[in-house]
Amino acid sequence: IKNRSNFGEWLNVSFDDEVAVNVLAACPECRIDSERHKNYRVMYAEAVRDVKMLNVPAALIVSKPDELLDAIDDLECDYNLPHGVRSRRSGNINKSWYWTSGTNPTNVDEHIARVKQAGFEMMCFYYPSIFKEEGAYTLCSAYEYRDEYPNGLDDLKAMLKKIKDAGITPGFHLLQTHIGKHTKYCTPVADHRLNLKRHFTLAKPLTKDDTTIYVEQNPEGSEIHELTKILAFGGEMIAYDSFTTEPPYMFIGCERGHNGTIIKEHPMGEIGGLLDVSEFCANSIYLDQNSSLQDEIADVVAEIWSAGFEFFYFDGSEGSGEPYEINVPRSQYRIYKKMPTEPIFCAGAAKAHFSWHMMSGGNAFDTFKIHEFKEKIVEYPFEEAPRMANDFTKLNFGWWTYFPDATPDVYEYGTALAASWDCPVTIFANLDRFNANPLTADIFEMFR
Repeated sequence: IKNRSNFGEWLNVSFDDEVAVNVLAACPECRIDSERHKNYRVMYAEAVRDVKMLNVPAALIVSKPDELLDAIDDLECDYNLPHGVRSRRSGNINKSWYWTSGTNPTNVDEHIARVKQAGFEMMCFYYPSIFKEEGAYTLCSAYEYRDEYPNGLDDLKAMLKKIKDAGITPGFHLLQTHIGKHTKYCTPVADHRLNLKRHFTLAKPLTKDDTTIYVEQNPEGSEIHELTKILAFGGEMIAYDSFTTEPPYMFIGCERGHNGTIIKEHPMGEIGGLLDVSEFCANSIYLDQNSSLQDEIADVVAEIWSAGFEFFYFDGSEGSGEPYEINVPRSQYRIYKKMPTEPIFCAGAAKAHFSWHMMSGGNAFDTFKIHEFKEKIVEYPFEEAPRMANDFTKLNFGWWTYFPDATPDVYEYGTALAASWDCPVTIFANLDRFNANPLTADIFEMFR
């Protein structure tokens, strides 16, 4: 099609005041992209041989610009897709959030008071508010209730009901692709559904005492960071010190039974590989999207969701593995489909084309320090807002940490720029900092 004045890269739509042209996926396995040329753009949908070849639907929508969302809504209904258009029109996605990782039944009343004081209507719960965690992500996907919830799901339901009765909408925030290294999936036996970045075949049998692993493939390019040099063979994790890049190919200086896994013998020809350790603190491992593990996690999330949550934040989706343009939305959709009630909207940082149907809340920028806050708000979210508008989506102007040196003018500047694009913001709840800062009342009045 010929170039038009606006192009939404995420939605894959080109439009001006007269017409909109949209090539849109109707399933997560469909690859959507475009190529820009001097006076025109090639927009295409394709099936990927190694993913799915049959029944990969896509749509070509040509309409007046103000009728595009109506047409997409028809498609989403006809193909039983998440209602991305309806959630965008619900009036909820431009409401700002109160984000918490420490709210539980023992202090929920104080948090509700703070939410009301600042005028927020949306309250998002990070999973450590509800489930045990030993450090960043180590127990991700274990979902063991904290001691403050002695009755588990029933206590969670009661807390969410109290929040709703106060006129506040609760949401849930988790990392659906992360498997904590201290969970049952990683120790004492490493689950076979953990993702491997590279596969290696044992060139010699591996006894329980061996600290050198001979493999058929060249390890060149394998991980060299101290915390991510981890192999998995037959349920055993093995950390290595170094490797050779000339035959015979070896991993040298190996620590057997890493992460408390069971040391065992492995026969020649056994296939294992390099674990896909998360780059965030190296305390979790990404799961394999071509396995059943994401669906197993989704079943647990569905039960948690049934407690009364209404919106959802997909974090960690960048860890879904290649091809990212397919696996990022596929990992999200596998959670979404299991939810007993449809979220009023979803959001998340990592997204690909099909995610548009689910993630009407767009992405949120992480926190900026107070001394650079105004500069970074202009540099990042304010710069992206018009591009997200071309995708008929609002972004969240930031997940703002409540720093001890916070002042009203800083957050007022950020909210003013967000309001100029009718976009929300998010404040990180911290009761101790709220109570210690003498300007909190002024800051909360500004938010309200």
